[in-house]
Amino acid sequence: MVTMDSQITQKMFHKLLDPEFDMGAFDYDTCVGLASEAVESRELYQKVLGKMTHTLTLKHGEKAVSNFAQGIENATGYKVKPSSLRVYRWVYQKLEPMLDKIPADFSYLCWRDLAGTDDPEGWLGRAISEGMSGSQLGREIRIARGSQREAKIVVCEK
Repeated sequence: MVTMDSQITQKMFHKLLDPEFDMGAFDYDTCVGLASEAVESRELYQKVLGKMTHTLTLKHGEKAVSNFAQGIENATGYKVKPSSLRVYRWVYQKLEPMLDKIPADFSYLCWRDLAGTDDPEGWLGRAISEGMSGSQLGREIRIARGSQREAKIVVCEK
């Protein structure tokens, strides 16, 4: 069920994206507040859907995934693939034992990279001890598995 608040928030964000909308009308604090809402909406939904899909699967079995995807589409008009829900669930399940240790600002992409390692807890410990951001951790994980090359700095001379 889509709440009135979520409908208002979605409409507001669509309006903010309108090229004709004057963003200059907002002061700094208002911009920070709106940015926080936008970031939380974007970053939280995959994490939340992972937990919801996990819980529904435990209660109702694997068929719940497709039913849940359809229910989301019926309520919001947005199509969410069952395969996406399964990935979100897999990430949640892999990280569930350490969720209380993961910094709140680590993105879902970071969560996915972390879940895809053989030792998520070890990688998380390293990130915390070295003070890495989520994007730095993701980059280190991708470099370690060979799916991203290290950045090469080239100095051009005049």
